[in-house]
Amino acid sequence: MNRSLQHLSLQIRNRLLRKQEALRQGHLLTYAQVRQVGLLFRAPKKEQAMAVDLLIKGLLNDGKSVSAFTFLDNEPSPECKVAFKSFRPTDIDQWGRIKLELVNRFIDTPLDYLICISTGPSTEFEHLILRSKAYCRIGNSQTGMPHLFDLVFDTEGHNPEEAATAILGYLRMLSGDWVRPVYLG
Repeated sequence: MNRSLQHLSLQIRNRLLRKQEALRQGHLLTYAQVRQVGLLFRAPKKEQAMAVDLLIKGLLNDGKSVSAFTFLDNEPSPECKVAFKSFRPTDIDQWGRIKLELVNRFIDTPLDYLICISTGPSTEFEHLILRSKAYCRIGNSQTGMPHLFDLVFDTEGHNPEEAATAILGYLRMLSGDWVRPVYLG
């Protein structure tokens, strides 16, 4: 499969989805109301894998149901201790459609929070976020796509473990009425 055609197709699909995005109303639920959380992350290095583990374990300890996904371009599977699912370029056809049913079910699940902790732009994650049925989208300002999120956090200058602890702290503070978008940094 031609990877550049696939990437171009995803970019075109994302551009069309962004036009529909203006009609979307995000809802920032309080942390106490949240039951289902989706987590997107890039295949992390060993120290980042510890942060992903810490974040997922924290959410699980707080009684949240967590579904975690990573996109593996040519990287080996990350060494996380918690369960996660992955998808690869072979799971996307040349027209930018996702072929893996597991990913399509994730997109169609009405998650309370969808959290993207990726620190760089990703056409694949942008596509998932734009198609997601999540009530509230939360993401890192370093993704290059903060316009997609209802709540933005900044982890620049923090080691991965500090960043995971800070994200959990921010989430636990969410209560009352918040106006979209909110910048936590």
